Amino acid sequence: MNRSLLIPAALLLALSACKTVEPPMPAVAPAGTAVVAPASDVPAQMAAFSGTWRGKWQRVLDALLVVETVSPTGQVQATYAWADALNWSIHAGSTRLKGQITGNTLQLEPLPDGGKIHYVMRPDGSLDGHYVWGGGPTEGHFVRQ
Repeated sequence: MNRSLLIPAALLLALSACKTVEPPMPAVAPAGTAVVAPASDVPAQMAAFSGTWRGKWQRVLDALLVVETVSPTGQVQATYAWADALNWSIHAGSTRLKGQITGNTLQLEPLPDGGKIHYVMRPDGSLDGHYVWGGGPTEGHFVRQ
């Protein structure tokens, strides 16, 4: 066999044995998730939390926070969704949660796994997320979508 054909054939064989690595899928809110614009009697500081926010916990786990409703007293209905993070043994999912805005902080009720999340509004209008659970604290940065 011609040596000039042997190298490309070996390279082709090696490449065909490689697995294709798909990029991770982003977190997705469940069908029917919708943001309702805050009423005019909702204070602006609280209304600022309304909307869809995307970020990553520890720059790894893609997550989505959808603040669906905000009441004049700061009560919130939200959907929290997360993507796969196989290196953390996490599989994509979502949950609906209630929360409360106090000052510049939105505290969500505990997640089904016991995790506690709160978000702090930054002066630039983005959110700093703080997630505490059995594995310790995790932080993330979230921006409006």
